[in-house]
This record gives sequence, C-alpha cells and structure tokens, in this order.
Amino acid sequence: MNIVLRHRALRVEDRDDFGDLRVWSDVSPEQLDIKIRTHEAGFVDGDVAYIKAHWLRDLHTGLAWSVGMADLLSFVEAIGRFDGVYVSARIGRPQ
Repeated sequence: MNIVLRHRALRVEDRDDFGDLRVWSDVSPEQLDIKIRTHEAGFVDGDVAYIKAHWLRDLHTGLAWSVGMADLLSFVEAIGRFDGVYVSARIGRPQ
C-alpha cells in the first residue's frame, strides 16, 4: 500500500497490497507533514512518516480489507514499525 503526496494531493494507491506500507512524496517533509496532519492521518518527523493505524483502517470496509489490514499491522509490528497507534514508514521520492 502506498500513501502518495504528489503536487499537494494526498492519495492512497495499491490499496490491495498489504505487504508493506510505503510513503512517497515530491514535496518537502515539512509540506508532507502539513498535509498528513490536515487529513488527521498522522505526522512526519525528519524522513519518517507516522501514519495512524485507525486512519488506515477507516479507508475502506469489508472482510478482505479488515483481514488485509490485520495482516499489514501484524507484519509492521513484527519488524518494529508499529507501536499500537502509528505505523512508521521512511519517506521516498516518486520515480
């Protein structure tokens, strides 16, 4: 799953890919932080975005979504990127 901020528009792409959470942006971390906070989705600290798990869960409904989100959160928790509230992801630049 990708959270993308391009040209100041926040989008969630590859919603059916629960293998990992990635954040991509073509704006500065400061601008990304403002946009993520505006959507009440989390915040940015340096080159890492912290996305609220609750915000992710609320993006969609249905059994497949719920199971996929549980799998994603379990995976990121196992690798130390989920504290029970926020999922952390390094910010990448779109290609």
